[in-house]
Amino acid sequence: MATWLEDVIKGLEELNGLASLQDIYSKLRTIRPLPHGEHFKSSIRSTIKKYSSDSKVFIGGKENEIFYSIEGIGGGVWGLHSKLKPEPGSEVKKGPMGPEPVPPSPGGDAAGGYSRSPSVALRALEKANFKCEIVPAHNTFVSSAKDRPYVEAHHLVPVCRQSDYAWSLDVDENVVALCPHCHKLLHHGRPTEKNSFLKQLFLERKRGLNEKGILLNEQTLLDYYSADLLEE
Repeated sequence: MATWLEDVIKGLEELNGLASLQDIYSKLRTIRPLPHGEHFKSSIRSTIKKYSSDSKVFIGGKENEIFYSIEGIGGGVWGLHSKLKPEPGSEVKKGPMGPEPVPPSPGGDAAGGYSRSPSVALRALEKANFKCEIVPAHNTFVSSAKDRPYVEAHHLVPVCRQSDYAWSLDVDENVVALCPHCHKLLHHGRPTEKNSFLKQLFLERKRGLNEKGILLNEQTLLDYYSADLLEE
């Protein structure tokens, strides 16, 4: 029987190299023979983290840098390093125009219970040129797996608020690139420390949000962040 590593790689390859944990679980259920057992999901997560330099439990070695995190550890969206680099001369792809349907709500590990597209997150990072959109000059580190500055994707209007909106929150216009410090600040910082940054991001994104049918005012956004946000 194939190892967990072999099966996770195969699953991600069949998912075009980028997928949420929910999609990886579903794909591996079609690959791994029954019974799957009570440790099925934890075995997948453990395998991915062992072979990702984005993880604290990375086993080390360039040859073992197989997976990478799109949205930061805890984000639940992973990619295959071998599928990472774009073709020379390729341009950043754009998402569809206008409001988009709300994604499926499978529950489980996905933030807010709603599926999120890895391609949306990746486009946001590419559009920001892998720089923090709060303070572009913020120093981060170069990811050894991706050979580029490490930044994380963050939904400005949190995905856990999807039920408040008729259209999808998982769209390019609602995803910002943040350095790890600023990402944690928005999730766990005090309002007095993060509200000015939220106002800045909202001002920059308001038009795009409106075009996607995500209608809210500045105060509503600040209210969303008045307490700690669950990790996406």
